[in-house]
Amino acid sequence: KLLLMMGFFLASQELKDTHIVLYSNNTGVVSQRYEIVCKKNQDSFLIENLPSTIVSGSLTFLPSNTLKIISNKYGLKENYIKRKIRLFTEDNRFIEGTIYTDSDPCIVVDDKGIYLSINRKYIRYIDYGAVDEKDFRKSMKNRGYTEFEAECKKNGQFFVDLVYILEGIRWNAMYDAYVAENDASFSLKARVDIKNETGYDFKNASVMLIAGDINRTRDIQPFFRTMAKSAFLAETKASVPNSDTVKPEEVGDYYSYQIPSRLNINDGEGVSYDLFSRSNVKFDRYYVYRGQRDFWYFYDNLKNYKYNKSLDIYLLFKNNKDNNMDMPLPGGKMRIYRNRSGGYTVLEGETEITNKPVNSEIEINVGRAFDVEGERKIVSHQKVANNIYRDTVEIRIRNEKNSTIDVRIKEFLWGNWRIIDTTDKYEQIDVNNIEFRIKVLPESAYTVKYTAEYDFN
Repeated sequence: KLLLMMGFFLASQELKDTHIVLYSNNTGVVSQRYEIVCKKNQDSFLIENLPSTIVSGSLTFLPSNTLKIISNKYGLKENYIKRKIRLFTEDNRFIEGTIYTDSDPCIVVDDKGIYLSINRKYIRYIDYGAVDEKDFRKSMKNRGYTEFEAECKKNGQFFVDLVYILEGIRWNAMYDAYVAENDASFSLKARVDIKNETGYDFKNASVMLIAGDINRTRDIQPFFRTMAKSAFLAETKASVPNSDTVKPEEVGDYYSYQIPSRLNINDGEGVSYDLFSRSNVKFDRYYVYRGQRDFWYFYDNLKNYKYNKSLDIYLLFKNNKDNNMDMPLPGGKMRIYRNRSGGYTVLEGETEITNKPVNSEIEINVGRAFDVEGERKIVSHQKVANNIYRDTVEIRIRNEKNSTIDVRIKEFLWGNWRIIDTTDKYEQIDVNNIEFRIKVLPESAYTVKYTAEYDFN
């Protein structure tokens, strides 16, 4: 009789709604509403099919006026696979049979009907044979559950709101910039890429994204899936177009983005959602030369001195209203494209940006220049006194392009330094770095020469 009653109650747990707050650091906060049938006074309940990556100690219930949660616990059900396999051990034994669980130890029944409990450290590999990937991933998922005691004020159907933190789900901002023919502006499309590796399918979920770096303590998680997820992670990605701008809202010191549409985020899949787009974003293109290959002083060992020849290509744009950009930009990957005749789209380069507030400047390192080259020489080196040296440096930038280019020459200076003489003005960036800004005409060269003194006393 008790078993029949418990079966009735267990069948009554029904998921009604899901809200997810996602962070870029592989963390999510999930709020789920379940409907339960409760008898007056105290009852026991079971909610199954929860994610396997719930952070230990984070699962809790929101307060309710109709029932009181007395206690609860979270655990994982055993993986039950029941699949024909061939298993190879570390001492070159071969076992053919049926695997029932892939936990530690694995439970295998060989072809002779003998039950084997095998330590995973003893296993070299397992051959599962040809299987349907989607069905196989589903069979390998750990499933979480929570059991809780509740005190109800009366008989009836009630809602319980379950809240937990989980790992294995994250979002990243992605920016696609398409350079105009005038090479002075681009159109920008911002989107988010959500990836789910929790072993759980979120259906019809309301999603909020948080941009910012929250602090979290790290616990050792004893209940991650034992199979390597990356081996079976599908490359499936659903794209959800959005014509409206998803406007950020301040949440303390962070920003939130509320996705207007409900999303299905299945395990092993990704969802892409458009945030906003902007056009006619103006930028400056310049080249950076860092001729010094080593950031240690050579003293009198000039024979080992080496320098770089390559210049890096940078794009710089302002994130402000005057430049059609007035959004805080979450950190993420920014790609630069250029459309070419014949229907081709060329990727010029990509870089990672950090969180950028409104009215900030954003630098994009596109790649290395092909037609621009640098040369750095030490044309004079002398020891002025004990631990005091004086060097004359000559830097030559050669531009083979058919247009004038802007170049920033970055130099690192040692010890207590001072510039004795220079052909060009420079800006001191910090205690050890200076920068020369020059223009190099088409198919010509420009030389910067300076003398610096270093005091190591």
